[in-house]
Amino acid sequence: MPMLLSGRDGPTRSGSDLRSNTRVSSAIALLERAVGAIALLALVTWLLSAMSAHVFAGNSDGATVVLEGQSINSGNLLLHGWGLSNDSFWSVDAMFYALFVHVEGVTKTALHVVPALIVGIIALLGLWMVRDEVRSWRFVLSGSVVCLVLALPSPNLSFFLLQGPWHVGTTLYCLVAFAALANGRWNVGFVVAVVALVAGFLGDLATLTFGMIPAIFAGLSEMVRMRSLRRGLPSIAAGLGAFVLAKIGRAALNHAGAFTLASGITHATSNRYMTNIGHSMSWLSGLLGVTRLAIGPASTVSADAVTNGSGLSRLVHLPLACIVAGGVAYSLFVFVRGLIIGDKGNRRSERSLRLDALLLSGAAGSIATFVYLCPNDNADYARYLTAALIFGTILSARTVARTLRRVDRPRPILASALGAVALIALIGVATAGNLSRTSARQPSAVVTDFLAHHHLTIGIGDYWSASIVTVSSGEGVIVRPVITDPAGRIVRYGRQSDASWYARARFEFLIYDVKHPWRHINATTAITTFGRPKVAYVVGSYRIIVWPKPLLVSTVGFTRG
Repeated sequence: MPMLLSGRDGPTRSGSDLRSNTRVSSAIALLERAVGAIALLALVTWLLSAMSAHVFAGNSDGATVVLEGQSINSGNLLLHGWGLSNDSFWSVDAMFYALFVHVEGVTKTALHVVPALIVGIIALLGLWMVRDEVRSWRFVLSGSVVCLVLALPSPNLSFFLLQGPWHVGTTLYCLVAFAALANGRWNVGFVVAVVALVAGFLGDLATLTFGMIPAIFAGLSEMVRMRSLRRGLPSIAAGLGAFVLAKIGRAALNHAGAFTLASGITHATSNRYMTNIGHSMSWLSGLLGVTRLAIGPASTVSADAVTNGSGLSRLVHLPLACIVAGGVAYSLFVFVRGLIIGDKGNRRSERSLRLDALLLSGAAGSIATFVYLCPNDNADYARYLTAALIFGTILSARTVARTLRRVDRPRPILASALGAVALIALIGVATAGNLSRTSARQPSAVVTDFLAHHHLTIGIGDYWSASIVTVSSGEGVIVRPVITDPAGRIVRYGRQSDASWYARARFEFLIYDVKHPWRHINATTAITTFGRPKVAYVVGSYRIIVWPKPLLVSTVGFTRG
């Protein structure tokens, strides 16, 4: 029996019992937080899934990554035989889709649930970064900035965050790396950061500018701010080391026969850089719900996505946009001041300063990526700005938290609380109003039903009509992407496809969309390649051509830059 120690108030338990009780209490508290986080993640994922399905009907870009996940789940871990773009998303989004396919199979639900889950994890990680600055009621108010932007995104932001592999998963990996580097030590966190950056880079080259270079820059700036060559070395080493390991990893993948990458990247000319800098500011305001972006095509987005919500919605998002912009601007001021006068005397912890520098550098890297890669005025290129918005939102929420930490008088506290409640209520009402408007519709849904009704279950088609039909039908109807080669003949599309799809396949039909022509897939090239057809169907803007004999397509692919 445990030894009792006598005290003025009677017997007390031994030190070992007290330590045991403390460990049990800590374990219970940790379990409670874990359950709470999982419950919150489930709620946010459910809400964002509904918003995703409302604002965007999906396309073949998202469907392709679902099929990547299916291939990984089937045991083709290295995607042998696949030809992919430089942003293959193999080690990023595709891993989430593989998990989903393992549980639910190939279904169009994946197009909405997986992006929602990724954004939900980002929101939780953002809240953790805010909680690192402040606790109690101050955390509730400052954390609401993250929730309002990411859990209740504007229609335009929903289009970019929730439609699939548009570098949001990459942003998550970079956030994990930043969080792991916050302590600035050579410990497990350093290893986690390197692994996250390597994994991100192997699936998306944007990791270089979203995470690797920002880590290096943040480390160098820490040396300058702290006036010490020793400071910042872990961040620099993580960025450089991850880049070297990622290049070695890519070479190893090539040697092992993994997926191949298409060459060439579309980018802006130097005379567009100033225009793109201006676009980055105005388009970020659109992502924050204040202005509207010309996204599309309109046939696949909801009514509120076209206008970025109602006038009321854009108006109530203005204060939130000002908070985010003001927080980033102030953080930038503090950062530059630290470079000039040094931060040795700064009362903030080195951890806080380091994490802010990483987030600020990541946001700058995202904007720089947009400036370099946006070749025209197509607002869809705002996808390169979503990382900047995510990093900036978390950074601003942390700034709000530190500001509230200095507030201890009742009136300012009450005013802050009432303002936050009013803003949450208004954005909640605006979001509900936006969701009540016409939802996005998938144009291929009608043609998918038509094909199934006519027992046409395996065919080929232009890229935008292919994989989306396959996934939307749950593989009830399979359509593989094709393209015309320089000779004008229809062949396998060598990008975003798996060679095994075409091996020994006996295709029954060709489908293409006359409203959105793509790479000369049409009746003329079809007849040139396969001869005179048996019958042709018209289903809306789609054309379906059937031949009297099966169509054979070589596994050798072709792609254009």
